[in-house]
Amino acid sequence: METKATFVSLILFGAFYICIGAYFLNKARRSEFWPKTSATIKHCAIVEDYDEAPTFQTTISYSYTINKTQYDGYQIYDGYQATGSYEPHKAIYEYLKDAQTVEVRYNPSNPSDSVIAYGLSKQHLSFIIFGGLFVLITVMATLYKFSPDTFNNPIYWFVVCSIFFSGVIGYIKLLASVEDNIIQRIKILGKN
Repeated sequence: METKATFVSLILFGAFYICIGAYFLNKARRSEFWPKTSATIKHCAIVEDYDEAPTFQTTISYSYTINKTQYDGYQIYDGYQATGSYEPHKAIYEYLKDAQTVEVRYNPSNPSDSVIAYGLSKQHLSFIIFGGLFVLITVMATLYKFSPDTFNNPIYWFVVCSIFFSGVIGYIKLLASVEDNIIQRIKILGKN
């Protein structure tokens, strides 16, 4: 019984990551249609962290006014995070370092929620991919544990391979359709 509970909790863990990914994907898509305004950049830097593994991230702070209320923003895009690859973050920093004002998209339901780049990026997909793989591996391990004869059935392998390759092909098509050049989605309104 304890083993079944472990497998159920692992599947729920994977499902949790899928839900987080779906949330970020939905929010990223909606931000493309949010109202726009101009923002003044207060700070822009590239942050390097060498604690465990080297990670890099461009940080930004900006202020903008909606209906006579000033807001501060810090997001380049929803889901933007530090990674081990220096070049994409450096490119964003180099593009923004001399900017004085940029176009900001803000959530009309919560004007303090804003981004300077809108739409999907490949980082948004990482949660869904991780969660999906986690669930698939857990289901396969569960089947092996509770029904080892299933692994000798060619129909089982046909179904597993069909699901796996369909997922890979779908993922490749999705990646090809996602524009990951964030810089093209940042509009500078004025430079120093």
